[in-house]
Amino acid sequence: MTKRFSLLLLSVCSIVNVSAQGNRAVLKKANKEFESFRYAFAIPNYTKYINNKGQDASAIFKLATSYLKMNQLDSAAIYFEKAFLRGAKIDNQLAELYATKGRYEEATVQYQKIKALEQSLLVDARLFGFTHLDQFYMDSLDYKLKSLPLNSRFNDFAAIPYKDGLVFVSNREAHLSSKKNRNMIAGWDGKQYTQLYFNNRKDSSSQKFSSVFNNKLNAGSISFTADYKQAYFTKNALKKGKKGIYQLEIWSSKWVSGKWDKANRLFFNQPDFSYFHPAITPDGKRLYFVSDDTTGYGGTDIYFVDQNADGSWKNTQNAGQVINTAANELFPSFYDGTLFFSSNGHAGMGGLDIYRIAKNNKGELEVKNLGYPVNSSNDDLTFSINGANGYFSSNRTGDDEVYAFEFNKQMVDLTGSIILDSFSKIKPVVYLTQVDVDGVSKIVDSAVVDDQGKYQFKARPNRTHQLVIKDAYAVTHKIDINTNGFQTNAADVYAKQVEPIQLKLPEEILLARKHTADSIKANDLAVMPRQFKRAIDSLATMSSDYTVLHHPFNQVYILKEDLNDYYKLIERVKKMSGKKIVIVSAADCTGDEAYNDDLSRRRANRIFKTLSKLGDHLVEIKAVGEMELIQSCDGTTQAANRYSYVYILDK
Repeated sequence: MTKRFSLLLLSVCSIVNVSAQGNRAVLKKANKEFESFRYAFAIPNYTKYINNKGQDASAIFKLATSYLKMNQLDSAAIYFEKAFLRGAKIDNQLAELYATKGRYEEATVQYQKIKALEQSLLVDARLFGFTHLDQFYMDSLDYKLKSLPLNSRFNDFAAIPYKDGLVFVSNREAHLSSKKNRNMIAGWDGKQYTQLYFNNRKDSSSQKFSSVFNNKLNAGSISFTADYKQAYFTKNALKKGKKGIYQLEIWSSKWVSGKWDKANRLFFNQPDFSYFHPAITPDGKRLYFVSDDTTGYGGTDIYFVDQNADGSWKNTQNAGQVINTAANELFPSFYDGTLFFSSNGHAGMGGLDIYRIAKNNKGELEVKNLGYPVNSSNDDLTFSINGANGYFSSNRTGDDEVYAFEFNKQMVDLTGSIILDSFSKIKPVVYLTQVDVDGVSKIVDSAVVDDQGKYQFKARPNRTHQLVIKDAYAVTHKIDINTNGFQTNAADVYAKQVEPIQLKLPEEILLARKHTADSIKANDLAVMPRQFKRAIDSLATMSSDYTVLHHPFNQVYILKEDLNDYYKLIERVKKMSGKKIVIVSAADCTGDEAYNDDLSRRRANRIFKTLSKLGDHLVEIKAVGEMELIQSCDGTTQAANRYSYVYILDK
């Protein structure tokens, strides 16, 4: 009995062992397909493995990722959640998936879990976007959208203007026999390889673009020079790389004798990485592109190469951390000197959003989200502009589709006036600011009032604004104003009249100004240089080695005209040792006395911070405010009073 039981048990164990071995083989095959980016073929193998009691978190996570790559979001969410329950490392993919489905609260919670484990700019940016969604709707009236007739039931994207039509990418079945269709299946998504098509605007017909750009594998996005005589485009290499996959490459072709010439592979393509999404600048001198090269910041980055005078290309450069993140940056494009691109690493609405590079109030480059309706919670990409119209792609309704947009041209003609202060002859400066969802004002325009105190701006409709007025006394006044009530069917420009503004100055400033005026009458400031009452006059008797620098009105930096003298001074101080350096800084008599004292101190400190680092010198500052004037304080120009004298003495 024991023997028979033992034989039976052995038999059962053998069956189980064979089954386990078979399941491991299925997992091995699934992993191979996954690592080769053949997600369409990885899914059935992972499913078979998991259904046969293969419950390890890694396999479930890869199945979820495969569903995500196939844009099957519901299935992806189910398996990501299962993977995390079984101990898979917390990843941002589930958070991004929640956002794509509009589940922003869950996305925020998921990112907060990640933030508790690690600090990163990517996590901070995505969290900020998902918790400040209102900011993406501020410019929602800027665009009018429509889906184009060229769209099919397949993926259509990356449309750019070309002569009298559009060139775009699609994986549609046009002009292929059923037998050939089977040979055109991409393992990534189980659909046909993408090809380039041309859509004729006149009759809305679409046909394959030149065979120069298409091959038996994927052909991708294309970019033309301004004269349409040179094209740069993406296509699969026909030879597998070390990872067993067909890498993407960038090629170029010239328009010669009425046709596209034989394509040439660009020099920077390397066999171990992919290079794709080319974008040539309007002048043809710089080519931007995307790569998964490991020299980047993570994911895919945007790079560029510059053209030499002989037409060759210089070494590749990363576009930098302002643009690139630890996630993916894709599809660069240009219009009117502005770089547009797609990313899922900056603050956004979910998935890939479209961004542009802009300068902030400080003159620094920053990334700006184009907002709704161009962007959505899904993937939005491939932005191109043709005058007042443009195109982009989105999978917000399922498969990728091409959308056309028009810029809304309507603006608010914002006019008003300021009742000028009769005491001062200096005209106020008016800044128009736009207030964001956090209540932060950003300057969008500025103007100096005319002789009647009038100003005028072209303002965006349906916005919250502030008028920021800086008067002759360096006092800032802020007046809230909005352009609400705008209707999309209104005229291109509608007017809004602002009530006249009476600037009310603090009583202490008015008294200070009166005191200064009285002092001018009582004392002839013009004779001050001869009376040796000022610090600069006393120091002049001790040393003839000094440099005179001047500052702009209400600023601490040095006038452009004096920078050369300042640089010479720095070089001299570097070569000296053991000197005493005295910096005397002043302000003009515009504004109140306390403010001018502080302004002169800040001017002196700015120079002090530089000179004090240049050797073993003893550096002192004297901030004299408006007490040691060179020019009379009578309302005329006071440029000479905004000075910094730098004296060099022996210790």
